[in-house]
Amino acid sequence: MKAASIKKLREAIDQIHQMESWEMLGEACPLILDNLLGADFSSWNVFDQGGALVEVFGTPQYASTMQYLIEDLNEHMGEHPVIQNTTLSSGKVLSETLKLSDFTSQRDFENTGLYHQAYRHLDARYQTCAQIMIFGGLEVVVSANRSSRDFGDESLALLSSLKKHLAISCRRLLREQELKERVSLLMASHTPVALASISVDQRGRVIEASNNIAAFFASHFHCVEKNLPGALRSFLAKRQLSMHACGETCELLDDHGDPLTITLLQTGFGTRWTLLFHQPEAIGAVPIESAVTNVKSLTIREKEVLQWLSEGKSNPEISILLNISLRTIEKHCEHIYEKLGVENRMAATREWLES
Repeated sequence: MKAASIKKLREAIDQIHQMESWEMLGEACPLILDNLLGADFSSWNVFDQGGALVEVFGTPQYASTMQYLIEDLNEHMGEHPVIQNTTLSSGKVLSETLKLSDFTSQRDFENTGLYHQAYRHLDARYQTCAQIMIFGGLEVVVSANRSSRDFGDESLALLSSLKKHLAISCRRLLREQELKERVSLLMASHTPVALASISVDQRGRVIEASNNIAAFFASHFHCVEKNLPGALRSFLAKRQLSMHACGETCELLDDHGDPLTITLLQTGFGTRWTLLFHQPEAIGAVPIESAVTNVKSLTIREKEVLQWLSEGKSNPEISILLNISLRTIEKHCEHIYEKLGVENRMAATREWLES
């Protein structure tokens, strides 16, 4: 592999592991593949148990065309040479990274209904694809396409290396999405009770927290920062949480001897703990920091970046939309997080929407 290709691969892997939602990964993946493999366009495809395409994200300039062609693609998908000759879309994991020319000539492919009804409109004559994962009866497959030249061994090696990281990121994001939905349900079930929440890693370092967490800790644990108080660190150390403990509710006495009700959740494959605090009188009395004031401190450019973040755009996509470098976007994000007092784009987006 060439040094330049290895560098691109490392950048692609970094981008994949920075994704914070399933949708964000799906939307960003085509652009990542285009850059890594030199493709004309790429796509992120989700198939159901019957082999029908149910969700697709494509390179922006082709995305609308691909959505329009889903019906035709499904009608002729059985003619796809890779599907005809492998276990792809059969419910079995396909480990190889393959290309159309492994099974058919360009001339024969162009005589298929699949090409005439769908691929012809995308000018896709050469393709390489890889199955990323199977979950809940659905299959995720990524593909990269070109119109004038086939993919070589280096491209296949790059995609093969990348698919491992895509699979890891997929599983992490799906698990976290499931748990976020559980958090939302828990929060909804306790309304109109105000909640404070905090997420920490295995060492007790804060990953994400509600706006009022610092004031809540000051009120209950004489803690002037939003770092996890010693009493809570000891509490977690004794719990020895496992995945089946998600949603478990426990009680703890604060520094005043008053009881706190805590719901415990585990995310990030056991590497992150989320604590939801319930106590109507105490939490309701905690002054909540104004998101409006924080957002007003942002510059015009930072607000532009945050607006795109709130719409689910990835850093590479925002870089293209604003015509500035990826590194500059990353610095803007750092400044946004610092000014808003948050740790990640999800929390920043919440601040923006609340303002």
